[in-house]
Amino acid sequence: MRNVAQPVAIITARLPSIESAEDQVLFHGATISSFTTISMNPPLVAFSLQTPSRIANAIETHPNSALASPGSQASEERKPHFLINLLSYSQAGSAASFAKPGLLPLRFHSQTSSLQTAASSSATSDQRTINLGAWRSQTTVDNIPSFKGSMSALACRLEFKLDLSQHDSLSYLNNTHQETDPVAAEDQAVVGQGPASSELFIAAVCAVEHELGSSSEPAEPLVYTRHQFYTVARES
Repeated sequence: MRNVAQPVAIITARLPSIESAEDQVLFHGATISSFTTISMNPPLVAFSLQTPSRIANAIETHPNSALASPGSQASEERKPHFLINLLSYSQAGSAASFAKPGLLPLRFHSQTSSLQTAASSSATSDQRTINLGAWRSQTTVDNIPSFKGSMSALACRLEFKLDLSQHDSLSYLNNTHQETDPVAAEDQAVVGQGPASSELFIAAVCAVEHELGSSSEPAEPLVYTRHQFYTVARES
């Protein structure tokens, strides 16, 4: 599969917190290349994430996730709670930054319309800080940030997950989330300690958003193959 070109996207979501003040809300992001459409009606997409991780915990435990409180709300009552940002070729650097483990929490700055590493977070020498132009989604429940220059942003809500370490059984769909400390667990996985696995997530696409005032000319997509980023060329 290393020779097969895959689309590249960054998931952005709000980190779990009791804080409600706008300047205290934190976000997280992660690059995915295992992303595909699995149905047009209903509109469903699938992607995999390494677990434990902050981003997986953020989308699983959100109140609008089907996994957080199974059966408590009808699907149409649950609003989208994370974004899948489809990247253009100019965003290869952003994709590489969000692919690194141990990414620090992010905060949206309305004055500069940017998504930056939170000032309260102290980066180590091997952790890159983030400072990217961003805009806020109008359809997600937390107005999740998207990136300037992206082709589009899919506003999604989580419907199912499958633990890929238990591939011999489908009984893990919509399993109750096990209580754990996702931050400590991810940090253990980063340094090679503790369990690490992957989970397949299936999400409903509730809306497709674009940055207001962006060019109507479609950008060239970012794809990943043979351990490098590329774009595509039209046949002459």
